[in-house]
This record gives sequence, structure tokens and C-alpha cells, in this order.
Amino acid sequence: MINKICSSSIAPQSALPPDKKASTAEQRAIAEPAANADHVKLSGHALMLSRLFGQDEATYTGKVMTDRNSTTTALVPYLTGEDRAMLEKMYDYSVANGIDLRHVDALGGDLAFYRRFGASSGAHDLFDTEGHALAFEFSQTDKAYAERIADNSATSTIDQGFLQSELVVGGRGTNFAFLERMTEVFSSQPKDIPRANQAPIAALLQQVPAAQSRAIPATS
Repeated sequence: MINKICSSSIAPQSALPPDKKASTAEQRAIAEPAANADHVKLSGHALMLSRLFGQDEATYTGKVMTDRNSTTTALVPYLTGEDRAMLEKMYDYSVANGIDLRHVDALGGDLAFYRRFGASSGAHDLFDTEGHALAFEFSQTDKAYAERIADNSATSTIDQGFLQSELVVGGRGTNFAFLERMTEVFSSQPKDIPRANQAPIAALLQQVPAAQSRAIPATS
């Protein structure tokens, strides 16, 4: 028997449908600043250096690694110059919109992994405690996000190969709600997102709960 695991990203995908109003708790979350907002406003560049590289201007060299045969365990040095410039802007955007910066951290980590090792093949060769093979599948909410991300990818300026890799089941740590927003913002045809439509997503992205997954008996 093959069991299926309903896989979610680092934050469970619980965004409200467009036609559903935010709950009182969500409205309160929108009104409050993000949990990890910096007391002193830092630039996207400074945030990227600190959060992804663990460095500052005094120690950062900007070197980009390209040798995939290297024995280094580091991933972020493989981010290209274009990747880093984009991530800086994502940090700036997230600060300005009250989005938890850990979403940018996760996307940056996924992108660095992609640059280092190539496209994700997803999770495989996994078994439960009784020896049954496990398969991964998206939750219904994640499926909807994935479809919209795929639709946005045609005009997104985010690396196309990376986006396809992110859509592999079990192959990423990035929150799909956040990734969808980034494909809309970083686009050759950026969408004008009405502020009213940003409220539910802002509430969702202000917190990053622990990852959750559950085994589901296969139907076939």
C-alpha cells in the first residue's frame, strides 16, 4: 500500500478565498506590526547580508560561487548577482507590507539550493514505521496556489526554472502564498494589487507556523 502525505510549506496554506472576509483575529493581525519587524529600519541589502549571509558590509565580498563540484556545504554563495538584487527588493517589499521576513529567508534558501544543485526532484524513497511507501501530494489549497503560480510564471521575472522546481511536490520550503505574491510583484506585467485584497494575505504572512504534514491512505 502507498500512503500519501499532504505536504505544506513552512507556513500552512490557510489564505482566505477572495470572497471571504478576514476574521477578527486576522483583522487584528493586519493592524499589528509583523512579529519580527526591525526596530531600526534596515535596507533590503543590509537585511539580506545579515539574514542570509550572516555578514555585513565590512565582511561581505560579493563573491559568487559556480563550481557545483565544490565540497563546500554553503549554499548562499551560489546565489547570482541578479538573485541577490531581487532578494534585496523582496526584503524591502516585505518590510513595507508587514510580511514576516522569514518568508524571504525561505525563498532565498530554496533559490540558493537550486543554484547549487539544480532542480528539485521532490521527496522520494520515504516509508512509514510499518514499511509502507509514502508519496507526497499538495493540499487542495496548495494546488490552487500552484496553478496560479504556474499561470503567473509566464510573465514573472523570477527564474523560470526555479519556479518550476518550486512546484515539484515536496520540493520546497517557500510558502506558496508568498511565492504567488512575488510572481505578481516581480513581473514584466506587474499587477496592481488593491489594498483591500492585500489584507488577508498580509495576515497570513505575518506568522510562520511550524510545517505540518499528514499521511493519507491512497485511493488507488
